Amino acid sequence: MSLLARIPLLRNIVPPREHTHRYHDEQDRRAVIRARLLAIATVAAGIAYLIWLFFSLNPHHPWMGGAFLFAEVERVESSSFYGAALPFLLLHAPAAGRSVRASALSTAALQTVLTEPKRYFDANWVWFGLAAADGLIKTATPAVDAISNVY
Repeated sequence: MSLLARIPLLRNIVPPREHTHRYHDEQDRRAVIRARLLAIATVAAGIAYLIWLFFSLNPHHPWMGGAFLFAEVERVESSSFYGAALPFLLLHAPAAGRSVRASALSTAALQTVLTEPKRYFDANWVWFGLAAADGLIKTATPAVDAISNVY
């Protein structure tokens, strides 16, 4: 066990050096540590941003800052994500798919995506999801067995 892996706070960041059964585990060690550190830095930057947002408007009115903080956190839902996931949801969880289509992919919810020219890719994912859900796109990725003898 390395010295850094013995520190309780760093134990989950630095993977152990002892042999595991994963192929190229030792070669991936630096990349794994770098990825974990970047993930921690991203979360820390996000938390710092939310704290800054809370106090940036007017520190004498923290409730109003909290309202803006809530609005910022609430904005993270992506219509393109819902559009891309809709065919899967309708196939494997029909109730959830109908709910997503009625709420997140309704005409009222999509007005900002449809009216802003810079949201082309979001509109594209929404269109593909709705088209696939409505049966306009008939072909799908072939099964692995169907293409296994191609090469």
